[in-house]
Amino acid sequence: FECFSAMLQATLCRVVLILPALAEAAYGSSGGKKKGFLNQYSHNFKFSLFWICVLLGALVVPFLVDRLMTRLIGPKKLTWRIEKEFEGVSEEALWELLVRVDKWEKDHPVRQSCELEVEEKGQGCPVGKGSVVTYYRRTSDVEDTDEAIKENGYKVVEGGKVVFCKIRCSEYKDAPGDRRVVWETFEGGLGYPWVAPTETKELCVTGSGKKAKVELRHAAAHFSRFECFYASVFSKTQDSTEAYLSQVADMAKQMKKGQ
Repeated sequence: FECFSAMLQATLCRVVLILPALAEAAYGSSGGKKKGFLNQYSHNFKFSLFWICVLLGALVVPFLVDRLMTRLIGPKKLTWRIEKEFEGVSEEALWELLVRVDKWEKDHPVRQSCELEVEEKGQGCPVGKGSVVTYYRRTSDVEDTDEAIKENGYKVVEGGKVVFCKIRCSEYKDAPGDRRVVWETFEGGLGYPWVAPTETKELCVTGSGKKAKVELRHAAAHFSRFECFYASVFSKTQDSTEAYLSQVADMAKQMKKGQ
């Protein structure tokens, strides 16, 4: 989307620069004789041409306004909060499946969609405060990867993996009944939807007995207000997060049955 906006902006700048010359060639100068550029065409043709121009303008104007607002005001800020309770799931099991990246098996939902690595271990725990986790996307899963990497300079590592994002743990507390972690994304890569330094996630897991409660606060900024509107970025992100939490809870129940 950013590449398309940049191309559109460059094209419109060229059009604006050559527009006066085109108008003079078609209709004549302001002090000279008018040429009647469209007089030779039928009424139906001129009617169709008018509405085509109106349609193109209606399509282009939102992109221009969106780009202008991003430059003047900044990216679109989004914040949301999700709170869910799960029966038959222990607090510790949910915590390990949601936070303990170093213990995730290959059947974990996140590992099924991407690869990850704990680059820097935290204080007292591999994923504790100060730890850095890198998420990778396989190039085989992404269309037009070569062009995207070449244009944007995304990082490629061994095995044909591209960096998706890098997160750092800024707060970590793992005490029964009071578990809390805060992640901050400081680098974005191929396919990452947010403005990297703006995304933070705060996850709290509490519970008692066979009942656990998850509270997630998410804050991020998106570079396009127009895309947030027409692609329903806000609602889709919430829906996918809730689906992920439910999937992890079901996984925890299955693990308990297997013990």
